[in-house]
Amino acid sequence: MSGAKIAAQEARLSFMLGGDTADLDAAQPLFKAMGKHFHRMGDYGAGMQAKVLNNLLAASNTAMTRLVLDWADDAGLDTSALLDLIHTSSGQNWFASGFNSIEFARDGLEPDNTIAILVKDVASALDAAPIGADLSLPETVQRTIAALKPRS
Repeated sequence: MSGAKIAAQEARLSFMLGGDTADLDAAQPLFKAMGKHFHRMGDYGAGMQAKVLNNLLAASNTAMTRLVLDWADDAGLDTSALLDLIHTSSGQNWFASGFNSIEFARDGLEPDNTIAILVKDVASALDAAPIGADLSLPETVQRTIAALKPRS
């Protein structure tokens, strides 16, 4: 599943599900009590693989958006105006579009926060990568996320 505690309380979680159709059908009322989006990805294990890939993309968007905002600061750009531009242009992504409402958007790495979870998420993606895959970009994303400093 994907989403924070508040999303579970508001029944807005997204579930990536893998397994036997009958088993998933039987558990659907439980998922529905907590979630809004239910993605059946295939056989047992496919849901976890989909989650790992989704989280890798989310971590990548987080790392690059934070880099872009830091560069915008250095260039003297109004970051609110830039985020508005990104939201309606080719750079659009979940993190940039929700930057002002995402509770961890300005955080730096701390052992028990969402930024640290993103580092772990990339590690999970690296563990699940196909044999022989080029790991250089995910490893760079992981190092970038791990180096994030708090943003005011």
